[in-house]
Amino acid sequence: MYGEPALPPDMVSLPYADPMARKGGTLVEGNTGGFDSLNPFILKGTAPWQLRHLAFESLMLRSWDEPFTLYCLLCES
Repeated sequence: MYGEPALPPDMVSLPYADPMARKGGTLVEGNTGGFDSLNPFILKGTAPWQLRHLAFESLMLRSWDEPFTLYCLLCES
């Protein structure tokens, strides 16, 4: 939209992310209220609000320092 993307097409990680960060561990989050399904795409019922962001990958990623650029996460070319 406004010029060329700052990162090359073959980027491995974003500049502010640490690719050598430790992996593994446990994430514990609270949920106010209740839920009756673990499917975040249902029309009826309530799913935990964190599930859509933590369990599913989106097709595109917006960089924090480029508001008008989207990078493809699942593309090969």
